[in-house]
Amino acid sequence: MPETRSDRAVMFADLAGFTALTEAHGDEDAVAVTFRFTALGNDVLVGTTRIVKTIGDAIMFTADSIGDAVDTGIALLTAVDAEPSFPGVRIGLHSGDMVEHDGDVYGATVNLAARVAEQARSGQLLTTEVGARALDHRDDVRTLELGEVALKHIARPVAIFAVERVGGAEATGTLDPVCHMVIDEGTAPARLPFGGREYSFCSLECARVFIEAPDLYT
Repeated sequence: MPETRSDRAVMFADLAGFTALTEAHGDEDAVAVTFRFTALGNDVLVGTTRIVKTIGDAIMFTADSIGDAVDTGIALLTAVDAEPSFPGVRIGLHSGDMVEHDGDVYGATVNLAARVAEQARSGQLLTTEVGARALDHRDDVRTLELGEVALKHIARPVAIFAVERVGGAEATGTLDPVCHMVIDEGTAPARLPFGGREYSFCSLECARVFIEAPDLYT
């Protein structure tokens, strides 16, 4: 029978620009990236955090506490940043009541966490006011209020907060405009000037695609 669980955290992490990655590099490379992403997710689980399931290019986590979920999310961002030529990741977190059945979770809390993840940019962890308040006592993380945002299928605007580690290293690299891989500008296989700035690419193929239709990627 389904069971209602109270005050649990749910977190979604997905690969930014996964569709663009698939189009630029093909299905096999894209699938390999998702497998590696899931492996990284398993490697960084903190405390009570567990992976509920993978959904295409996304991983769904739950945890008994917001703190465990946040620590897992930050660790995942760090792990992804250390991966060479890997897409960026965006993460959304919320906490509340949810229904658990056969290892999966359902309900408004889950839906809101997914919508919050959609608002994150590459390399960013976002949470709601519930999550931000739960982190007030911690000195090792900080939250920054970004304002209220209207979310799809959510009746009222929701206050969104960015979460980051205090003193943590900033994410490095730049995004390939075609496939959205995070790459090191200094070792990028190709760089092209366009519109007053220089773009870096993970491969000569992405540079070629850019040259054919630069307005699609700028």
